[in-house]
Amino acid sequence: MLTSVSRHASSANSILYSQVLISKNGLSAVNGCYISYDPTGNVFYLLSDDVSTWFGLLGGSPNKVGNSQCTIHGATSGSSKSGTDLTTSIDVSFRTSFAGTKAVYLLAGDSSGAVSSWQQVGSRSDTGDTQVVELISLTPSSGSGGSVTFTSVVKDSDGATTIPFTQFVMNAGLNGYNACFIHFDRASNAFFLLKDDASGWFGLLGGTAGQVANSQCVLSGTGSGGRASGDTLTVTYNLQFKSGFAGSRQIYMQAVDNTGVIQSWKQMGSWTVSGTTISSAGGTAQMQSAIGPEKSVEEPEAPVFATPTRYRVIRDGEVYRVGDEESDVISPSRARRTRERERQQ
Repeated sequence: MLTSVSRHASSANSILYSQVLISKNGLSAVNGCYISYDPTGNVFYLLSDDVSTWFGLLGGSPNKVGNSQCTIHGATSGSSKSGTDLTTSIDVSFRTSFAGTKAVYLLAGDSSGAVSSWQQVGSRSDTGDTQVVELISLTPSSGSGGSVTFTSVVKDSDGATTIPFTQFVMNAGLNGYNACFIHFDRASNAFFLLKDDASGWFGLLGGTAGQVANSQCVLSGTGSGGRASGDTLTVTYNLQFKSGFAGSRQIYMQAVDNTGVIQSWKQMGSWTVSGTTISSAGGTAQMQSAIGPEKSVEEPEAPVFATPTRYRVIRDGEVYRVGDEESDVISPSRARRTRERERQQ
C-alpha cells in the first residue's frame, strides 16, 4: 500500500488532483508507474507505457487495471480528507519486469490552477508480483511482408488456464477502428476479428480450414490457435494483409486473468505491410468454419474493447467505454477542465 498526504492551506477540498510517479528512470513517465488521482470522482488513472492513454479505475470497486510496470487494485484504494489534508491510499503491486529499486515522486494541483513541483519522497525495492498476468513476447517482433504468422506468449504463475483471453491490435497507432483487431478466447480456441467500424466480430475456430477477413487483414484458421501449458499461453495468428493496409504498423496486445488483473495495451512489436496482393474488400467469413449464432462460443462485447484509444472506467465489475457524454472521467486533464467549466457557470 502506497499512502501519500497532500496539503492545501485553505482546505483539502481545494485539491483538484494528486499524482504519484514510480520510476526507474528519474522523472520520466515512459515505461513507469504514473498514477493521477481525482478525489472528486474517486478515480485513479494509470498512464500507458507510451504515455499516450490513461486507464481509469474507480476507487473502492472490485477491479484492477495495469500497465507493463504495475497494477492498481481498486477494492483497497481510495482517499480521505481531514481539514487541510488529502490522504490517498493506492494498493499497487509491481510486475517482475519492474523489480528492483524505484524512486517515488509526488505532485498535486489545486482548483485555482496552482501546481506543486515534483518532489522525490522516497524509494522502494521489491522482487515483483509473480501472480499477475504478463505479456512476455511476440515473434517476430519486427519485419515486413504481405503475410506472417505471429506467435505471442503470455504468462500467469497461477496457470495459463487462468487467462480467459488476449487481444491483438495492429494499426498505424493504438486504434481499434479500421484495424486488424483480434480477440482470442482461450477456453474455446476461438478467434474474433473486429469489423472495420467496430460494430461486431467475425468468429473463427483455431485449427479449422476457414478464414475471416475485414478490410485490413485475413485470419486463417489453419496455422492459428492457442495452447496452454503450465503457466504459459502461446497463441499463433496466421495473417495475410490487404493492399489498402500497406505501410508501417504497430502491434499492441493486452491480456486479463480470471481475477480481473489487466495488462493494458503494451506495444509488442511493429510490422511493415508490403507486397500485398489481396484487394481491400470488406469483411467476410467462411461460415462453415466461422462461428455463427448456432455455436456455443460467446462473442466478446464490441463496445468494451472496440476502441482501445478510448479511456475506460471500471465500475461494479463492468468495463465502461467512456464517451464525450461522460467527459468528466475521460482523462485527468479533461476531468479538471470539465469541473472548472461547471464552477464558472
